[in-house]
Amino acid sequence: MKRGQLFPVVMELLMNYPDLRDDDNALEIAVCRRYNPCFDRMTASEFVASRDRMGFPSRESIGRIRRLVQQEIDELG
Repeated sequence: MKRGQLFPVVMELLMNYPDLRDDDNALEIAVCRRYNPCFDRMTASEFVASRDRMGFPSRESIGRIRRLVQQEIDELG
């Protein structure tokens, strides 16, 4: 998932789910669920093994985008 595609997803999740604003783990799960509905049926080992192949965004990218969104929109911080 490219930055241009990830940015609006992260922004929408942060706007609609305030509990995700300070929890990178919960935000990563929400993004992965949005990206692929099959995410909830995957085991942790399946997810780790297929993350790149299936095109899931990286944890670092999600956190970076969260910080950018929160810098741009103060009330999401």
